[in-house]
Amino acid sequence: MSDQHPANTDAMVPSPLDWKIPVVKAADGDFKDQWQATSDELERLVATLPVNGIRNLVVTFQLSSILGGKRDMRLEGTVRADIEQTCSVTLDPTSTTLAEAMTVRLSPFVPDVRSEAIEEDELSILDIEDIEAFEDECVPLGRIVYETLPAAIDPFPRKTTESGTWAAGWAADGSKDTPFAALAAIKAPKPGNS
Repeated sequence: MSDQHPANTDAMVPSPLDWKIPVVKAADGDFKDQWQATSDELERLVATLPVNGIRNLVVTFQLSSILGGKRDMRLEGTVRADIEQTCSVTLDPTSTTLAEAMTVRLSPFVPDVRSEAIEEDELSILDIEDIEAFEDECVPLGRIVYETLPAAIDPFPRKTTESGTWAAGWAADGSKDTPFAALAAIKAPKPGNS
């Protein structure tokens, strides 16, 4: 028997985006900005995400002080990216534009009320507000963006034609030439058979 323990699964994966906003930027009011990834940052993202390429990544955000103090803040914004993937049907390259909203509350102290509340059946995990901790008196914008991107990426992208139909003759609305239509034809009774 080995005395080794499994690796800590709660350890944070470092973000390829080292974007940090000093908390003092929003101490006296809202801080609005737009940040764009450099080509080096895009290359690092491609190496860690299920995409073939990222042509552009822009984050528009607003950082606001909440609860009437300088301790808790809210980050709201949109992550936009032009990505390249492989069509899951034809294996052809396909391009997609993503736009994913993000809203995060930040605090120097993150209470661990989640497990207690769920154990007492007071809340579902989806009812609990997402609270992130500051990192060295900064908002970890790069990490938040890096955690937001995978949720917006389609795991099974399909190439579409200019007419809006899926590649390989599959209609996007499922109305014609689908695998289900072929199955229905096989199951349909043949003339003269009862």
